[in-house]
Amino acid sequence: MNAPLIVAASLQRSIGIVVAFIVLIPAVVLSVRRVAQLFTKSDPEVGAEVELAPNRKPYFDDAELETTKLDRSLFMSLGLLIVCSVTLPFYWLAEPGRQDGAVTEFDRIARVRGERQYVESCTACHGAGGGAGAASVTLTDDSGSYVGQVDWAAPALNTVLSRFSEEEVIYILNFGRAGVMPAWGAPGGGPLTEQQIENLVVYLRSVQLTEEDIQENVEQGVRDGKRELLLDPSSELGQRMEAAQRAVLGATDDTRAAAEAEVAAINDEVDAAIERFLAEAPANADATPGTPAYDQYLEWGELLFTNRADGGVYGCARCHTAGWSYQAADLIGLDGEPVQDGYLQGSGAVGPNLTNGATTTRFETFESHRSFISVGSQDGVGYGSSDAPATGSGGMPGFGGRNDDDLAEDWAEILTEETVVDRPGFFIQEGGELIVQWAPLLTPEQLDAVVAVERSWQAEGGDQ
Repeated sequence: MNAPLIVAASLQRSIGIVVAFIVLIPAVVLSVRRVAQLFTKSDPEVGAEVELAPNRKPYFDDAELETTKLDRSLFMSLGLLIVCSVTLPFYWLAEPGRQDGAVTEFDRIARVRGERQYVESCTACHGAGGGAGAASVTLTDDSGSYVGQVDWAAPALNTVLSRFSEEEVIYILNFGRAGVMPAWGAPGGGPLTEQQIENLVVYLRSVQLTEEDIQENVEQGVRDGKRELLLDPSSELGQRMEAAQRAVLGATDDTRAAAEAEVAAINDEVDAAIERFLAEAPANADATPGTPAYDQYLEWGELLFTNRADGGVYGCARCHTAGWSYQAADLIGLDGEPVQDGYLQGSGAVGPNLTNGATTTRFETFESHRSFISVGSQDGVGYGSSDAPATGSGGMPGFGGRNDDDLAEDWAEILTEETVVDRPGFFIQEGGELIVQWAPLLTPEQLDAVVAVERSWQAEGGDQ
C-alpha cells in the first residue's frame, strides 16, 4: 500500500509549516519593532552598537561558568533526558494504532476517489452503485457493413469480486473485454492511471452484494424467464393474455372492469404456475432422464443458464449464446427482417460452443465440469480431459464464490468485530480469524442444474 507515503508527505508538510512560522514570527516582530523605533525616534544613536553588540558585553567569568551555569545546564539536560525516556515508550506503544489508522484512512480516501471515478467513467454503461446497465454498440456483419445500433447488456459490477480475482478485474479494466468494453487503464491505452484503477477496485469492494441479495436477484430472473415462457404467444396462456389485453384497449366504460379483471386473473394463474414450478423443478434432480419430471429439472437449469437479471451476470447465455447480450432476435435489420431468428442456446459467442457434446468431451465427469464452472478459468492454467485439453485465459468467471486470502492477510491485524460489519465480504470467525469471502452467484443445487442442462446438449443448440 502507499499509505506510508501519504503519511510521510503529510508529516513533511506539517513540519514545513511549523518551520515557516518559526522563521516568520521573529522577522515580523523585529520589523514591527524597527518601524516603531523609527516612528518614536527611540532607535539607538549612531555608534552605540559598539557597546550594545552582544560580543562586546562582559560575560560570566570562569568560576561562575564552571559551577552555577554548568550545574544548571546539566540538571536541565538530565530533566529532558528523563522526559524523553518516559514519554518515548508511550509514543511508540501507540505507533501500531497510528499505522492501522493510516491504512484505514488511506482505504477510505481510495474508496471515495474510486466512487468518483466510477461515476465519471463507468455509470453510463454499468449503472449507479455497480448495478447493471447497457452500452450503445454499433453492430456490423462479417463484411463490416452496418447492421444497427444495439443496447449491449452491461453486467452488474456489484458481484464482480464473486466472479473474478482483483488481479483479473484490474486486467479487464486495463485492457477491456470482448471488444465491447473499452480499455480504461494506461497499459491498454486508456485514460486512467494505475492508482485510479486501484481506487476503482477499492470502491467495488464496498458495493458487493450479500448472498441473500444475490439469490433474490437470481430467483427474480428465473421467475421473469418462466413468465416469458408461459406467456409466449404460441401458448394457451399467452393467447388468452393477448386477447384480454386487446379487450382492455377496446373496452368501454361498461366493459373495462371485466376486461381488466380477466387480465388480473390470467396474471394470477401465471404467478401460481411459477410458484409450482419453483417448488417442483429443483427437487427433480434425481428423476430418470427422459421423464417429464427430469425435463422440468432441465428447464429450470436452462432458465438459470439464460437468466437476464442484472445484465445476465448470473447466467451463461450472455457469453455462450450468440445475440443474447443485445437481444438480437428482437432487433430489426435494415432489410426489415429480424437480425437473428431466435437463439441457439449454448451455440457459442464470446465463449465457446457448448453443444454437440462439447462439454461431455471436455469434462469427462459431472464433478469436473461443475468444479470448472464454480471457480472459472485461470490465465495460463490448463483444464479439461486429456482428449480435449484447454488452457484458461482468466475470462471465464467463477459462479461458486471466492475467497480473497491476500486481502484477508492485509487486514487481519486491523479489523475487529466492530469495524468489520460495514465491509461486504469480510467476516471474523469464532476463533478470531479474518476471512474475505465473496458470495457465490449460484448455490450448489443451481450449479448442478446448469451442468445438467449443458451436458444434455448433445445436438446443435439448446432449446429455444
